[in-house]
Amino acid sequence: MAVVQATIKAALDNLSAEMEESPMTDSDYDNALAGIIRDAILSATVTTPAGVAVQVSVSSGTGATTAAGIGTVS
Repeated sequence: MAVVQATIKAALDNLSAEMEESPMTDSDYDNALAGIIRDAILSATVTTPAGVAVQVSVSSGTGATTAAGIGTVS
């Protein structure tokens, strides 16, 4: 899934509303904000370009890359 600015904004709006209803400590706010950032990053799609070398097991037809790939986050 692509990182969507509207999704991050909605999560931040929700955090702001929670803070208005019930004040939170700096530590609680920091943890909530870190969670929003973490969730946005982990929901991203990482696309590795074609051409990354793969070693394939002939009997199973499966394989793994032979080196770390560099992808783009969307």
